Amino acid sequence: MSSTRADWSRLTKWLVGCEKDQVVFTWDELGAIVGGLPASADDHLAFWYGDRPHTRAWIRAGYKRVAIDHKARTITLKKAMVSHDPEAVLEAFPQLSFWSSLLSKLRKIFPGHVKS
Repeated sequence: MSSTRADWSRLTKWLVGCEKDQVVFTWDELGAIVGGLPASADDHLAFWYGDRPHTRAWIRAGYKRVAIDHKARTITLKKAMVSHDPEAVLEAFPQLSFWSSLLSKLRKIFPGHVKS
């Protein structure tokens, strides 16, 4: 586990370039892609669920989480769609449209204070 902050955009880029329909990462492999995983990935199963930067990273690439094996320290991601077209992603994951709209509004209200 790492004390540095992971760059989850690297995972998105990696997955967009991936031609496999399903990918299984060990946490070490995933950490190597993003620059290290936080200790909470090991300590808390809840790390792998919810609306978080890392879950949005695989959703943006068109993948969904299908399995977490906490004991084996692996995560399995599967393509949720064939296309990486942003409109198709928003159609498949309508909640992203809401969050994207909210983020845009917050950026207008608080310029320079709201980050992606």
